[in-house]
Amino acid sequence: MTPRPIRGIVIKQDRQIGAVLIRGSRTRTPWMSFGLTHTGDGVDKVYYGADEEPQDGAGIDYMSFRVNRPATQPITFSDPSTDKMVYMKYTQRAEHGSIGAEEKSLQLVNLEVDQRGIIGHVDGLYVSVRGRGTGVSQAALWGAWVRCQIDAGGTITTSYYGLNVGLRPSINAPAASAGIRIYNEGVGSYTAVAAALAIAQTGSSGCKGFKSLIDYEDDALNASSRSGVVIAEDGDAVLIITAGAPSDGDYNAQAKKGCLLIDTTNARLYMNVGTKASTDWDYVQTWTA
Repeated sequence: MTPRPIRGIVIKQDRQIGAVLIRGSRTRTPWMSFGLTHTGDGVDKVYYGADEEPQDGAGIDYMSFRVNRPATQPITFSDPSTDKMVYMKYTQRAEHGSIGAEEKSLQLVNLEVDQRGIIGHVDGLYVSVRGRGTGVSQAALWGAWVRCQIDAGGTITTSYYGLNVGLRPSINAPAASAGIRIYNEGVGSYTAVAAALAIAQTGSSGCKGFKSLIDYEDDALNASSRSGVVIAEDGDAVLIITAGAPSDGDYNAQAKKGCLLIDTTNARLYMNVGTKASTDWDYVQTWTA
């Protein structure tokens, strides 16, 4: 029997080592490509030459997965009722033994960008989710969903984080630096986003939830004169928590007029009634019921 090729798929060997294109018809799904290629919506936008070499000034995708589910083929409400572009599962059964908190014996995905040339912007991970159905209402739209689940029978001895973000500057950090930044890039005069950060308890009534909303270590807070700045506005302190009474002049050029300071040693609440350039700390002397 004469072998028949797979319809709609072309496998092309590149002259460069390791570059292979697996391309399917745009009218069929799935559609994948591995190699030097970039395809736009509507019309193919090819950004490589005859030898599969990238052209100057052209962005490329080295690996691209594209799936188009037709409107005539809806997802049925059965299990599993979810489309997945990529599905990966690692079942770890072997014992590694005792390890330190920073040792990583298992990583489902490891993404690294080694940026050595001059470039304007670098994203280690970029996620874009768009709700574009005309006249269609989505129940929810989430840019990213991270679930870190502990099941019965296991024991976590060191730490338990849903999201762990580590900054490691080997040079001076710029003024606009943060572990996590949330910003609204909406356009037009639309209803404002309800909150930049929403913290909720969705477990059962017996679940204890969180012990605190924010937990910080004092040695992690570092100001030029004293540590303790918890909340800042445009880089200037508006709330400070520190052990010990402040002296006039503390936090000069840092604390805005009206900045509050909590002295946890003497249980006093201070306010800067001076200026940012010359602080004057007064405290509340009488508390009334």
